Amino acid sequence: MSKQSHSISHIQSIKEDYFSSEFLKSLYFSAEGRINRLTFFAANIYVAFLGVLLGGISLNLINYPLWIVWVLYALFLIVSSVMLTIKRLHDINLSGWMFLLQGIPFLGSLFSLYIYFAPGTKGKNDFGECGRSAGREKQEKVIIIFGILVLLMTPFFLEYAISIINAHFGY
Repeated sequence: MSKQSHSISHIQSIKEDYFSSEFLKSLYFSAEGRINRLTFFAANIYVAFLGVLLGGISLNLINYPLWIVWVLYALFLIVSSVMLTIKRLHDINLSGWMFLLQGIPFLGSLFSLYIYFAPGTKGKNDFGECGRSAGREKQEKVIIIFGILVLLMTPFFLEYAISIINAHFGY
């Protein structure tokens, strides 16, 4: 296999594994299964990117009824954050109900850090198999690096998007 066809198949593999509708539904809207630290971090980066993008555009369109978009995003944010946290807790072999500890002042912040950095259980635990191989962790690192770059580029994109909106609406 040539180097170019290998990288194309690698990109295709990432696309099929991480951007399929089934994977995204199960990631953000299901409490079943486990996710490792990298998947948890990457999923949270993309939720944050969506929020920054919506916020930057809607601040410029303050006269339009965008509150509906914000309500939908807030619902998505709440549901996805709870589901991601539950699956991350499952990876650490803790009950999903432990996510409620995040609501306790100070202790919640420490517990959140623990969730981000605690290593998951190797192999099978009370909540099933890990579901991620070493090859996928390499893909997830690539996705996280890409996500961080996208977040860093967001202000430049927002400036461009807002200038287009201003030109279109005559602001």
